[in-house]
Amino acid sequence: MARFLRHLVLPLVISVGGASQAHASTTYLEHWWKDSSGETQHFGLTVDDARMTQAMTASRDMLGYEQIRSKVMLQAQAMAMQISTPTAKLKLRSYGQTYELSSTYQEGHMGEANALSNRVRTYIDGAYDDLRDSTYYTYDKERRELLINYEDIVHDFRDVIGATHEFFQARDVGKTHSAMINDRLNFLQSIQYDDLKSDPFGMYTPIRMLVEKRGDCESKQVYMAGLLKMLYPDKAVFLVLLPDKQHIVAAVEMPEAPDNLTYYKDGKRYLIVDATGPSFVKVADTNILREKWDFDFGKQVWHPIHL
Repeated sequence: MARFLRHLVLPLVISVGGASQAHASTTYLEHWWKDSSGETQHFGLTVDDARMTQAMTASRDMLGYEQIRSKVMLQAQAMAMQISTPTAKLKLRSYGQTYELSSTYQEGHMGEANALSNRVRTYIDGAYDDLRDSTYYTYDKERRELLINYEDIVHDFRDVIGATHEFFQARDVGKTHSAMINDRLNFLQSIQYDDLKSDPFGMYTPIRMLVEKRGDCESKQVYMAGLLKMLYPDKAVFLVLLPDKQHIVAAVEMPEAPDNLTYYKDGKRYLIVDATGPSFVKVADTNILREKWDFDFGKQVWHPIHL
């Protein structure tokens, strides 16, 4: 039975009285699982408590979609009423993830109505931009939807993802691309699945998932995309949202992979991987995933991941 007990430390240096010193208090996070051969594996991560506190109480996942949308829409509705005139009246309706701004105007006042509508839309766009530092949600102006900025999460938690990558990198020697990716998939798939419907943000960041020992598809795929980007820094990595299936998967450019394991997009070949679990879905199961998630014919939104 193989056990890997390597402890990875994420230090945080803080300034005290003009001098820098390491914070002494830490929290140890760990996860045990069985790999594809049935051997027990162990990942341990020591996190400075200041970093832990920031991740659990002051991260940008504290504000959920409904809180953000309600705040901005209520303010925008009030503005629409306030700037309406006797000759051009505005009405703002909110529908789930989007909104509709309509106007009624007297003959000859269409230009006034359009100008007022543009003021409200500009306000909404600016209000969402102002929330960028306090939330991972970003506003898609073309689709008029609030979307999670997955790349920001990967960037903000690259310390944890990097420590996880180092753990697996020590075990990568002599392995094929498929075997290395499968090791990382097995780790994430073994974390208990939870749809997190009661969570305001709807997904967990990497530290929160390790603390809670559970996560949904988004939580795991974001972590996986970060691991893929660290494993293949020179290859394109994407998170692929499948709106029709309410699911998300990860994709990594892999021209050396066999045709039957890859998905073609814009002249390039990609491996499609799913870290959700709880079943062990391997790189070799690409065609199963393509059929299960209607990958060839369904709607897709590709989010690039950089570090």
